[in-house]
Amino acid sequence: MKKLKKVILLTIGLVLFLGLSLEAKEAKLDKGEKKFRQVESYTLNDFHFNWPIIYMDIVNFQTEASDGKHFTLPKKVTFFTRLKVGKAETFTYKKQLWLAKAILKPAYFWKQPMHPYSAYAFTSMRFLEKDDKRFKAITEVQDIRDMFGPIDTEAELRIWIMATDQYAIGVHSYKKTAKGYRVRFKAKSLGCDYREYFNYYDRQGKLLKTKELKSYRMKNCSPILL
Repeated sequence: MKKLKKVILLTIGLVLFLGLSLEAKEAKLDKGEKKFRQVESYTLNDFHFNWPIIYMDIVNFQTEASDGKHFTLPKKVTFFTRLKVGKAETFTYKKQLWLAKAILKPAYFWKQPMHPYSAYAFTSMRFLEKDDKRFKAITEVQDIRDMFGPIDTEAELRIWIMATDQYAIGVHSYKKTAKGYRVRFKAKSLGCDYREYFNYYDRQGKLLKTKELKSYRMKNCSPILL
């Protein structure tokens, strides 16, 4: 039973982390609109870092049951890698564990409760700079903005959305605008609700507005239960 619960928790964590998207009919792209690539396909060259980054990754891990104020790690922590760019030969499990413990704080921005249980899913963005042997982890949203500078690549836009709109599903495509970007979201949830909308961002990542395109309850649909 304990093993089954652990498997369920890991599954829920991955669903939350990956932003599971069960898309309906493929949307026709507008002129100048591009579909996002898979996150794991990005490379170091897909980012225009403001810092001398030679390695960066994004991982997900879970905590023990928590009240949302105090967090502890399980005896064995599993890091689910979402993105890895560059090379780092000395990033040991011990160092990863130390960075994981360092962000276990109530105010940390990139975490989600894993319903219906009391554990939390934490997402950590870790990096290594040139001529520095110390691995570091992002601790607040402003760090990402400082690392990227103005958002000027698809990869930066996609990671920014992951970090600032963690419950969004169906991140589909984007188009450059005079002020920044228009991003299309289109998906159905784990239930049977379909929604499609645009989010508009400036080049600093600020959400300017949201435009609803369509929203409805899908017919002959059975909700997915976890």
